[in-house]
Amino acid sequence: MGAYFSGCKLYGEDLSQAEREQWYRDEEEAYAELTGTYGRAYRYEYHAQNIEHGFRHLAEKEFGRVLGVGSAWGYEFDPILGRCGEITILDPSYGLTNPRFRYVRPCPSGIMPFESGSFDLVTCLNVLHHVPNVSTYVQEIGRVLSCEGVALVCEPIISMGDWRRRRPGATKHERGIPLPLLRSMLEDSGLVIGREHLLHFPVVAALRHVLRTPPYNARWVVKLDSFLCALPIWYRTYHARRWWQKLRARCVFFVVRKPGVEASFSSRDGRGLSLPQANPSR
Repeated sequence: MGAYFSGCKLYGEDLSQAEREQWYRDEEEAYAELTGTYGRAYRYEYHAQNIEHGFRHLAEKEFGRVLGVGSAWGYEFDPILGRCGEITILDPSYGLTNPRFRYVRPCPSGIMPFESGSFDLVTCLNVLHHVPNVSTYVQEIGRVLSCEGVALVCEPIISMGDWRRRRPGATKHERGIPLPLLRSMLEDSGLVIGREHLLHFPVVAALRHVLRTPPYNARWVVKLDSFLCALPIWYRTYHARRWWQKLRARCVFFVVRKPGVEASFSSRDGRGLSLPQANPSR
């Protein structure tokens, strides 16, 4: 397991078909069960983060066909819902659905049941670390993205602990994707990385215990988090074995595109993108 915990290899990529299918079954409803304790009080916790690192960098245009990979209820789209046409969500869960959107179930192979170039915008936010064959999913994101399309990808880049043991607050198989490997997967899929931001510094994440709002739903927290994560003084260890090795960014956010479509990016300051109001029914 040394190569996996060092970050040189990604655990799950070289499993057999039978092992991948079992992984898929284990994770199919795992997130629904994990979040089930929130019941109707569930609230999406990353709107400010998604605006700062993703949505505000999109061009001023409408996206006719949108794909959310593993988007569950689809709350992530709330800040740009007025600019989206048909939204399709690729998600295995029967329990995390929203009647506003079209749902398609994925298959364990990772091959998406869509034609090439089908979508103008693809979001894949904190999903890939739940699947075994990450590289296949990344290749498929590149395939189904239209020639002028943009994809937003956010993932943990640390081990998330020893996945061979039960971890409170985590599903059975999830593990982070080492940053160099994720970069390579995106580039090997024919995608160009337009923006890359490190995020989720441990001290900032702990603010949830003192704030009345989830920390990454507050713009000032997201700005502080970006500043701390960008400091060149932290460890970049994938699997921390000492407490001080945990002082590093936990996640990365990418804005990627097909080659030759620089116009699909914007340098807006985020005005016009507002945080959705809290909905007690969630």
